[in-house]
Amino acid sequence: MAAVLAMALTALALLGVERLVAASTEAAEHAAVLDRTATLRARLEQVVNRNVLLLRGLTAHMSHYPETSEAEFTRLARALITDGPQIRNLAFARGTTLTYAYPKGPNAATIGVDVAALPEQRDAVLRAINARDVVVAGPVPLIQGGEGLIGRMPVFLSPSDGPPASGPFVGLVTMAMDSRGLWRDAGLLDPELPLRVALRGRDATGAAGDLFFGDAAVFRSDPVLLDVSLAGQGTWQLAAVPAAGWSGGGAVLWIVRALAFALVVTAGVLARLLTARAEERRRVETALRRTATVDLETGVDNRRRFEDAGAAEMARCRRFGHQLTVLAIRLSDADALDARHGAGAAAAVRRAVAAQARESLRMIDTVARVSPDVFAVLLPETEPLDAAVAGRRLIHHIDLTGVPWRDQTVVPRIDIAVTRLRREDGGIVDTLERALARLPGGLAEEAPPGRAAPPAAVA
Repeated sequence: MAAVLAMALTALALLGVERLVAASTEAAEHAAVLDRTATLRARLEQVVNRNVLLLRGLTAHMSHYPETSEAEFTRLARALITDGPQIRNLAFARGTTLTYAYPKGPNAATIGVDVAALPEQRDAVLRAINARDVVVAGPVPLIQGGEGLIGRMPVFLSPSDGPPASGPFVGLVTMAMDSRGLWRDAGLLDPELPLRVALRGRDATGAAGDLFFGDAAVFRSDPVLLDVSLAGQGTWQLAAVPAAGWSGGGAVLWIVRALAFALVVTAGVLARLLTARAEERRRVETALRRTATVDLETGVDNRRRFEDAGAAEMARCRRFGHQLTVLAIRLSDADALDARHGAGAAAAVRRAVAAQARESLRMIDTVARVSPDVFAVLLPETEPLDAAVAGRRLIHHIDLTGVPWRDQTVVPRIDIAVTRLRREDGGIVDTLERALARLPGGLAEEAPPGRAAPPAAVA
């Protein structure tokens, strides 16, 4: 039971340790993913917003010079595209109708298109005009083919006598960016990337927007979430998880569990060993105590125990005025028994007499071996005559049954004597010695052959 309890307590303690290790490992793993994701976000913001800042510059020019010619627009756009390798084209729309585009060849089909009339772009166009700031739309299918991000910034006239862009709405400057090129430059397409990533917030609508990059399952896998700030209006939300999924502690936890199992087993074994040692110590202590108070040959109390019990019983009887009688029983021919029946016969008789005495007397009586061949019995609240009757009954039983020894039946000679506690007795030893003194021949009646008669008087 102790071993089971020790194993259970150890298991509970180690379960707590496992949970702490799991929490610590999970926190460390999340921190590592957060660090990598933050780096990705910074690179993504850099490559997108670098191009958007170029868009702001072109918009500022058109705000001051709304009548810029196509040739001048082409010159400016060529220089800007050189600085922004992911820019697919730049365009200017008077109102919401595309008027200029660079490069013109691959984008000729866009000239004259009213972007506010395109269902997939209308909301983003109106948001930019209403916000009077840049709005990054998409990714959306491009009119000239492929998919890209479109940055739009409204152009408001900058009057000579007022703040910049405080005049009426003139049009839009738009920038189409190659979305795949942006993802590549930001590192999202790196085959060595140890993360699975996804982006949502189409048209810069943040966490509430639609998914536009990666697997939607990433957002359902307890990801690290970071907002990607876009120059102008709006954000995206970047989600990332380990490429192989969260480990949940992985190998570290299995090592901890293996060590925990070993510790639980060790605790159980140690507890069992300690319990066994404690039980062995108790057995030894019990045996030592028994040796100190019990006669090992017969199993009854020894003289020391008899004197201790007698002293306690004497005090009780004197306190309450009860009778206390001592019955002495002696094997008179013990020495001759071994000679007649072989070695060990006397010991067998002593054991038989002790067993019969314990069986025939009361539980409150104390049977003890006080010398090699003499037993004494404390009989509380018993008259001497009743004690003598009990002694004669024991003799009669032994006489009838004898003591089996090897292939023989041994019938020993037993003498008894009875005395009671006297007022002048200094202790139970005095009473016992007086009973023993009556054994050799101080009996009032002549005992039949082989037996002693009970005393006619009490000494």
